[in-house]
Amino acid sequence: MAVVLGQRSQILAAALLLFGCSSDASDAQNSAESGRLPRTPRLRMDHAVRLAQSGDVAEALSHYLWCWDNGKGDISFTGVRRTFLLSDIMALDSRGVPAKTALRRRMLALEGQSIVQDLDAVADFAALNQVLGESRRTLEFFDSLSRGGEEQRSLIGALILPYLEDLLLVDKRYADILELSSLDLGAVARAPNNGRRALQSIVRSGELLPVYEACLGLEKRKWADRVAAQILEIEGSNFEIYEKLLRCAQRADSKEVMGEWWRRIQASDSTRQRQRFRR
Repeated sequence: MAVVLGQRSQILAAALLLFGCSSDASDAQNSAESGRLPRTPRLRMDHAVRLAQSGDVAEALSHYLWCWDNGKGDISFTGVRRTFLLSDIMALDSRGVPAKTALRRRMLALEGQSIVQDLDAVADFAALNQVLGESRRTLEFFDSLSRGGEEQRSLIGALILPYLEDLLLVDKRYADILELSSLDLGAVARAPNNGRRALQSIVRSGELLPVYEACLGLEKRKWADRVAAQILEIEGSNFEIYEKLLRCAQRADSKEVMGEWWRRIQASDSTRQRQRFRR
């Protein structure tokens, strides 16, 4: 997830625009030059980026951590805070400052609290564990939720599913994936305009591939075929999509479906791509 620091300004600007605000680097620079620190998380992060680029990594870390600690209430900063910010902080760890230790301390503080009623804290805990390579802790937290509170468990599970999906697939916990994804493909596909665009976004983000694998793993073939049809309708029938669907079938150990996708690959007109797949 780490981003090369030399590309940070452009990428951060794009990300900030995506999450509903504009990146005004000149405001942050003017504040720094006048001796005033930027007061908003996005501008303070811009300031930290420049410090890291100039080699002042210890000072950069302190400002990055300020952004994490003080940016929680800024809705426009939420997406950047749990992605780009954490990535930048971790990138400093290899440059001689205890960035990973600082993040782990914050993760452990959340782990020691009762956070089930605070969805922001739950999402922070999951994001920190992901960047620290400790997502098993998030899974353990999810598993600790009371089975008696199904509504709360489902709500929290859906929130942290993006952080858990890979682990759930590795552990073949397919029922959890289907439960937490809660995708009604038929309803989305039938919805006019906005629903159609939503389906396209879901497919192109890759969100349906784990659902497809889970359907195969649970031997829900009709569901799996329906999901595959939605994927092919949006993405088109081509080698790359066939390959992704074949990989899902392989991981789910669905030999019949593996054979079907392999035959489609063989029937495609890209010999070079078939050779690449065999390797």
